[in-house]
Amino acid sequence: MNRLSPLLGLVFSSFVVALLQPGCAASDSTETGSAPLADKPGNGQQGGGSTDFCKGGGATIPLPGGDLCTGDLGKKLFRFATCSCKTTSVAGVLTTDSFNSSTGQDKRNGASVGANEKLTDMGGYSIGGSVYVGKTGDANGMGFQGAGAGKIAYDIWSGKDVSLSGVVQVGRDIHATGDVSALGIGSVGGTAHLSAGNSIHGFMGAKTVTENVNIENPCDCEKKVDVPAIVSNFKSTNDNAVAHIDANTFANRAGVQSMTLPCGKYYLSSVGGSGVTKIRAEGRVAMFVAGDFNVAGAFDIDLADNAEIDLFIAGDFNVAGATAFGSVAKPSKVRVYVGGQNFRFAGAMAVGGNFYAPNATVSLASAFAMSGSIFADTLQMGGAFTIHYDEAILDTQGCKPPPPPGGCKNSDDCGGQACVNGTCGACTVDEDCSSPLYCVEGKCVNIVH
Repeated sequence: MNRLSPLLGLVFSSFVVALLQPGCAASDSTETGSAPLADKPGNGQQGGGSTDFCKGGGATIPLPGGDLCTGDLGKKLFRFATCSCKTTSVAGVLTTDSFNSSTGQDKRNGASVGANEKLTDMGGYSIGGSVYVGKTGDANGMGFQGAGAGKIAYDIWSGKDVSLSGVVQVGRDIHATGDVSALGIGSVGGTAHLSAGNSIHGFMGAKTVTENVNIENPCDCEKKVDVPAIVSNFKSTNDNAVAHIDANTFANRAGVQSMTLPCGKYYLSSVGGSGVTKIRAEGRVAMFVAGDFNVAGAFDIDLADNAEIDLFIAGDFNVAGATAFGSVAKPSKVRVYVGGQNFRFAGAMAVGGNFYAPNATVSLASAFAMSGSIFADTLQMGGAFTIHYDEAILDTQGCKPPPPPGGCKNSDDCGGQACVNGTCGACTVDEDCSSPLYCVEGKCVNIVH
């Protein structure tokens, strides 16, 4: 039994960004006045598609490397509701479920959680999806440890031991390279797949199969996206001039500061200070912040209808206060990439977005709820944690062309198809798909019918 790792293969050896095709007719603003079309933000730069970027039909923001866009990153990095390079620990109740902001479907089981080293939950859990733990770290061999009542809609995949207490329900199968035990009452809807020499206890009547179980790390932390390099590349290639935006506009300013941005790409030296109150995206927007994103007090980053934002921050991310960050209704439209080692939300917040912070410890001391997903180095939740995953992130438009026959490495390279013997095509078993995706009717999807 082999579960494929979601390796991205993102090697930023050179930083080349092609020029975008002209055309951002739908995004005018008072800052651009009556400037001709070619002088509107978002024009004069090209990114992997013949359709106009700013009209919403073309490729998303192009990235250094030649053929990748932000859409290609989004649907690879944000397949899990939470994913950690090292450990995930939750002191309270961990709850995940999913919805699809594009179709309106709600209360679904498409919200899996993953950790490369260990996942610990001491307050009970209800996982709308599967649990994945890799094979690295923790010399004691513990992969998934849970206390209190627990329910997992689909599977457990663990590269090490599994130890659960309380009433535990696993909807489908268990796959483990270590021992599996339930100290209370355990039930499994399918089969326990175990490596030779391992055992299962406490799951009454569970069917057991001994076979070669090989589970890879679920979170791709070997080839992290170089966020500072991406930000640096847009220092001179941006729409600041045509939108009359100074790179230092939000740099530790006092007083009321807000900004409404039409479609385009904008470079800022930093975002900071208690006076920063709002950033609003009116169309497709990408912001590249060279320093920290550090705001306190009332703050709002929001979207107009049909708008979306990609926010690349080379430094740390710290937001505290009464905040409405992103879109709770459409978190797939908000993608935040953080290069620093510090990431913090504090205060009363309505958070909707997908957050990639592979070098940071995300630590929340109190109960926290959000919509979207988090990818971090380490996740530490001091209270209950609820996350509503937006499946629409998996359909984010990219621009990477499909690989030639024999050229794919995993299903990440193939859109909704599987990679079988190096060629994109229909899947036949779950193992043809990158975790946490499943094979359903020949396609790799995150919902099992």
